[in-house]
Amino acid sequence: MRKLSKVRILITRPRHQCSGLMRLLRECGAEPVRFPVIEIRDRHRHPDNLAKVRRIDLYQLLIFISRNAVEYGLKLLAFTGVSSANLPAVAAIGIGTAAFLEQRRLTVSACPQQPNSEMLAQTATVRNLPAGSRALIFRGKGGKEVLAQILGERGIQCTYAEVYERVKPETEPLVLDPPPKLIMVTSSDSLRNLYELTHPNHIDTLLQTSLLLGSRTMKELHKSLGFKQPPIIARSPLDEDMVAAAAAWMHKV
Repeated sequence: MRKLSKVRILITRPRHQCSGLMRLLRECGAEPVRFPVIEIRDRHRHPDNLAKVRRIDLYQLLIFISRNAVEYGLKLLAFTGVSSANLPAVAAIGIGTAAFLEQRRLTVSACPQQPNSEMLAQTATVRNLPAGSRALIFRGKGGKEVLAQILGERGIQCTYAEVYERVKPETEPLVLDPPPKLIMVTSSDSLRNLYELTHPNHIDTLLQTSLLLGSRTMKELHKSLGFKQPPIIARSPLDEDMVAAAAAWMHKV
C-alpha cells in the first residue's frame, strides 16, 4: 500500500531541483504540484570568485553552506582547474549538504546533525583550527554572517565565494484551489517567498495548511508569519528525508 496515496503536496523547490522529489512522491502515491518560490542564478564565474579560488592554497578549510553552494562551488573549482585531490579540509553546514558533497566524491571532515552555524563551529575539525587559519565559505550572495563572526572571534579569517544568487521568481500569484494537504519548504527564503507569492485571497488558506520544513531553523519564521498548524520537521532537506517525514506525518493524522 502506498503511504501517501492521493495526497496533494505542494513542492516549492527551484524548478531545476524538484524532479527527484516529485518522482519519489509519485512512487508513494502522492500527487505533487510544483510551484517554485526560489530562482537560483549562477554566478560562479564572477571575477571575485575566480580570483579567490585560484589561491586555494591559502585556505585550511572550505565550508559549503547549502546544496546550491556545492553545485555552483564545484563548478567554480572545475572551471579554474582546481583538482579535488588538492583541496583542504571540507565542512558542510548540515547532513543534506554533506550528502551532496559525498555524492560528488568529496570527503566531509565536519558536519553537524542540524544545519546550524553554531553547531558547525563546535565540530572537532572546525574547533581545532588554529588562530591565523583561513576558511573559504561557499554560499549564496548576501548570506548570513553568523559563522564568519564566530570564527573571526577565534582568529580565523573567513572569505566568501558567493557562487549563486537567490531571487524571487516573477510568476502569477499562488492560488490554493484546491488546497494541498501539505507544503514542502526547505529554506527560510523559500518560506518567506511562499507567503509573499500567495494570492491575497488565499493567505488564510495558506496559513491553515500544514508545512513540512527541511530544518528546525525555520520554526521561528513559520511562527512569526502566522501559520496555524504545528510545523513538521524533516531530518534533513534531502528528498528521501522529506518524503519519509511526510509519510510518517500522514500515518499519524
